[in-house]
Amino acid sequence: MTPRLGGDARWALGRVPFVPGLIGYAAVMFLVTEWFYRVGLSPASPKVTTALLVLFLALSHERWQRLLGGGHLHNRLVLRLAVANAGAAAISTYAGWSFLAPGWAILIAAVHLGWSGARSRIEAGVITAVVTVAAQVAVHAHLAPSVIPLKYADGAAVWGLLLAVTALHNIAVSAARGEDAAERLRHAASHDGLTGLPNRTEMGRRLASALPAAGPENLVALLYIDLDGFKGVNDTHGHATGDALLVAAAERFREGLRPGDELCRLGGDEFAVILTGMPSTRSVDDVVAGLAEAIRRPFTLSGRTVRVGASIGSATADTPAADATMLVERADLAMYAVKHGPAATVR
Repeated sequence: MTPRLGGDARWALGRVPFVPGLIGYAAVMFLVTEWFYRVGLSPASPKVTTALLVLFLALSHERWQRLLGGGHLHNRLVLRLAVANAGAAAISTYAGWSFLAPGWAILIAAVHLGWSGARSRIEAGVITAVVTVAAQVAVHAHLAPSVIPLKYADGAAVWGLLLAVTALHNIAVSAARGEDAAERLRHAASHDGLTGLPNRTEMGRRLASALPAAGPENLVALLYIDLDGFKGVNDTHGHATGDALLVAAAERFREGLRPGDELCRLGGDEFAVILTGMPSTRSVDDVVAGLAEAIRRPFTLSGRTVRVGASIGSATADTPAADATMLVERADLAMYAVKHGPAATVR
């Protein structure tokens, strides 16, 4: 859902239809502002104050936002922050409560930084300072009233601004931590916990993204790799050594690949490699041979020397219409053909 200025109108009005809800809101606000006016809490006209409040709420609706900001106010965070803070400050200043402008900024930023994360915290702080100063300047210039003496209004605005800056910082820190936690969850869901490599699901996504660029001289190749002798190492030396071997094998595979090639761990002792931009099947065979040769070199793990091999099957695509699922099946079959029979690849 696209975030909207000041919150979604459906959130602000519950499930009441927008226009009837707006009319009801206007009626309630008029009664409140009329009472404020009668008891001396605000010298502002109840009708004008109500109109400003209704306009501010109306701007929470996406359709209204599209009329501002070049038709993209609902997608422009800094402009939304500026419009929302300016509107809230204008209402407060007109009603004689200019010193409340920083408080509005905290409420508005809490919603917007919750949507956008911490990246707009500096802009939010600058906008808060600007509208707070502008509100007090308007009062000093006798363009707006104040329900409290000016010296107290200035002091309240300064303290409010300090509190707002502190609150914005805390909100931004909280948002950043939430972003970090979400990113860690996304990474954990798409990567292997032991080697840090993309997992089977992520491999499928990356393969699907690579295939549209496939062509006769721009092959996309998928390699399936199964470590030969891994079970013996695991059974003889223990799972800790087995895990260390998987990490070391992954690093050795990386050394034999280009920077843009994708190495993934499918699970157990199985890996996959996505090669893009390959000029011919011969070049794919060269990569396969290099990886097989590299993995045959002995590993030294915790003072022990262990040896494993690798069965590597390959499948290539030379057209953007290639199906990722079929390519996976062909690479898997090729790997098993290598493992259980004469060395061969399926293309």
